[in-house]
Amino acid sequence: VSPVVPATLYHGTPTQAAAQDIYNNNRWRVRSNQPHGIYLAQNFNDAAGYARPSGAVVMVRNNLPGTSVVDLGRCPGNSDTALAMGYRLVKRGTVYIALVPQNSTPQQYYRVTGITPAGLFDPQQKPI
Repeated sequence: VSPVVPATLYHGTPTQAAAQDIYNNNRWRVRSNQPHGIYLAQNFNDAAGYARPSGAVVMVRNNLPGTSVVDLGRCPGNSDTALAMGYRLVKRGTVYIALVPQNSTPQQYYRVTGITPAGLFDPQQKPI
């Protein structure tokens, strides 16, 4: 059974400039993490941990279908394999990873259909 994906997720980033760019342009800079993708927390405080002390948290509306998520322990191979099998998200604990192609270049920007920035907050949850 596929996990139910929350409608609201959070992404913490260590600089307000990066968060503003995500929010204003709906683009995400992907690093070399594995699985390759955009990391989104289920709760605000987890994302705020990545934003402290002076970064920001982007609130995200999730419009991806719940059937497109797989638990990390059941993820088939790398992100390319999972994407080819129709998965768009991987779940690891309370974190969701919106997958992007494995062969993408670190530092490259991506837009993920169904993941839309909807708010911007400081680590204390005050709107920016």
